[in-house]
Amino acid sequence: MNLQLLDIPTMITMLAAGNLVSAICMVVYGAAWAEDPSRSRFVLARLIQSTAWVLLRLRGMIPDLFSFQLGNTLLITGFSLETLALCVSVEPAKKRFFGRLFMATCALGCSVFLSMSGARSYGVAAASLAIIPSFAAIAFYMLSANKAGRLHKFIGLSYVFFVLIFCYRSIANFRDPTLRLMKSALVQTYTFAPVAFSLIANSIGITLLGRVRQDQLLRESEDKYRTLVERADEGIALVQNGQFLFANQRMASMLGKTAEELKGLPILGFALPDDRPMVIENFNNRMQGLAAPEVYEFRIVAPGGPRWISLTASRIQWIGQDAILGIVSDIDDKKRDMEKIRLLLRDKETLLSEVHHRVKNNLALVMSLLELQSGDSGVHSADDVIRDAKNRLRTMIDVYDRLGRRGEFRKQGTRDYLEGLVMDIASTYPWAGGIRLDFKLVDIDMDPNRLGTLGIIVNEAVTNSLKYAFRPLDASIAPRIFLSLEPIDGQRLRLTVGDNGRGMPVSSSGETSSGLGLSLITMLAEQLKANMKTLTEGGVSYTLEFAL
Repeated sequence: MNLQLLDIPTMITMLAAGNLVSAICMVVYGAAWAEDPSRSRFVLARLIQSTAWVLLRLRGMIPDLFSFQLGNTLLITGFSLETLALCVSVEPAKKRFFGRLFMATCALGCSVFLSMSGARSYGVAAASLAIIPSFAAIAFYMLSANKAGRLHKFIGLSYVFFVLIFCYRSIANFRDPTLRLMKSALVQTYTFAPVAFSLIANSIGITLLGRVRQDQLLRESEDKYRTLVERADEGIALVQNGQFLFANQRMASMLGKTAEELKGLPILGFALPDDRPMVIENFNNRMQGLAAPEVYEFRIVAPGGPRWISLTASRIQWIGQDAILGIVSDIDDKKRDMEKIRLLLRDKETLLSEVHHRVKNNLALVMSLLELQSGDSGVHSADDVIRDAKNRLRTMIDVYDRLGRRGEFRKQGTRDYLEGLVMDIASTYPWAGGIRLDFKLVDIDMDPNRLGTLGIIVNEAVTNSLKYAFRPLDASIAPRIFLSLEPIDGQRLRLTVGDNGRGMPVSSSGETSSGLGLSLITMLAEQLKANMKTLTEGGVSYTLEFAL
C-alpha cells in the first residue's frame, strides 16, 4: 500500500466519528468516576474536536469562513480543553492555574492561526503551529507532575512525539506551499495517523487517569476513616448475625480482647447476664424493623469487673445483609459519679428534713423554757431573768454554730462544745474571774439533739453555781467549778458538773430544794434516760449516767 495515497477525507471523517464515539463512551463510563473534575472537560473537548473535523471535512463544500477559519479555531480550542482535562486529572488542586493555561494556549494558538491564515499557501503550517502550544503543555505537565507514574510519562512522551510531527508538518508546508489539507502526502500520513492514534490512546489514558485518581481518593478516604475509627475515644463495632465482624481498638480494649480476637465472637457473651434479656430484645426488634431505642445503657463483662456502657445502635446494609453499627461509650465512671450525687442528694434531703424537725423542736423548747422562766421570774430581777434566758438560748445556738463551722451536720465533738459553753457562761458574770474552771472531758462525736440536751443541763448547773455557790465569797475556800465527761464502759457515759461552794439546803423529806434550774436538769435527765445523783455536801454536784 502506497502511504502517499492515504485517503485524507476518509481519515478526517473517521476522526470526526471517533471523537464523537469517544465522547459518548466517556459519558456512559463516566458514572464510575463522576466526581473527577476532568471528565466533563474531556467530553466537551471531544465534542468540539468532532465538530471541528466535520467542518474541515466539508472544505470546498461550505465557505472557508466555516470550514477553514472556524474549523481550525474549534480544533485549537478542543485541543486546549483536552490539555486542561488531562492536566487537572494529574493535579486537581491546580485547576484554577490550568484554567488560565487553557485560556493562554487557546488564545496563543488562535492568534498564531489567524495571523497566518491570511496567506492561504501556508494554511497547513498555520494550523500545525497553532496546535503545538496545547500539545507542548500536556507533554510538560505529564512529565513533570508530582508523583508522575508510568502512565503519565507514556502520555507525556506521546505528546512530545505529536509536537515533533506537527513541527515537521509546518516545515513541510513552508517548503511546499502547494500542500493543502485534503492533499495526500507522506507528511499528511505522518500527521493524521498519530492524531488517530491519539484519539484512542488519550481516551484510554484519561479513563485510566480517572481510575488512578479514584483509587488514590479511595485510599486516602480509607486511610482517613481508618485513622478516625482507630483513634476514636468511643468503641466502634460492626455486628452481623449476632457476631462481631469488626471492632476498633477502643472496643477491643473495653472487652479485654484484641480486634482480631473479637471477630466471630457472639456479642451477647459480653453482656452481663442480668442485662442480657434487654439487649436481646432491642437487638431483635432493630433487626426486624420494630421500635427499639437508638441509645440504651447496660453492663458488660470487662477485665476489671462489670462496667456500664452506652450503646448507640443503627441498622445498616453490609455486603448485601442487614448488620448493626454500634458506637459504644464507657460511662462507668459517670454512673458512679451519678450514684454518689444521688446518695448525696438523698442525704441532703434527709438532713433538710432533720433541720426542719430540729428547728420545730427547738422552738418548742424555747417556748417551754420561757413559760417556765415566766413562772419563776417573781423572785428574780429582770436582768437575771433575761441573762438566764440568753444563756439557755446560747446553749442551743452554740451547738448548731459549731456544726456549721465544722462542716459536719450530723455529729459534734463533746469536748470543744462543753468547754466553750462553760467559758461563755462564765464570761457573763463579772465575779466569775476569781473562780477556777476545771475540765476533764472525753471527746466523743454526739448527735446534736443529745448534745444540746447535755448543754442545757451543764448551763443550768454552772449558772446555779455562779449565782449561788460563792456569794458571798468565803476566803477559806478556793472557788472551783468542775465539769467531767468520761466513759464508764464501752456503752455508757458519766457526766459530772458541780462546785465546791456553800451547798444547797435539803428539805425535811431528804430531797433537795426545788427551783427552775433543778427542775430543768431533772426533766432533761429523764429525757436522756439517765440515772442522776445530786450531792449537796461540800458544794453541789450532779452526776448523770446514760447510754452512749
